[in-house]
Amino acid sequence: PDIQVKLWAKAVRDLSYDLEDSIDKFMVRIETHGRPDKSHSFRNFIDKSLSLLTKGKIRHKIGIDIKDIKSRIKEVSERRDRYNVDSVAAAKPIGPTIDTLHMSALYKKAT
Repeated sequence: PDIQVKLWAKAVRDLSYDLEDSIDKFMVRIETHGRPDKSHSFRNFIDKSLSLLTKGKIRHKIGIDIKDIKSRIKEVSERRDRYNVDSVAAAKPIGPTIDTLHMSALYKKAT
């Protein structure tokens, strides 16, 4: 592929990794601070209040991360449009690809 296509593909791949990392951080943070407790003590009330504040802070941070990733996605999309990445023709493989070989091996009869 053309060098522009490679650069665009790398940028998209990096964005997907960053998005996955943000989702993982969100899931870990919410799960560690989201354990409900059934007791009705004053200490539990204080813990729940602090947990709500912490969750709000975590959600705010995640929101900032999402806005950052959205702006980066928009930037990569605009770059793709600017450099006409879609108009670059990809080279077609000469022989069978690995995927077709793998699929054909899956459906062979085992005798």
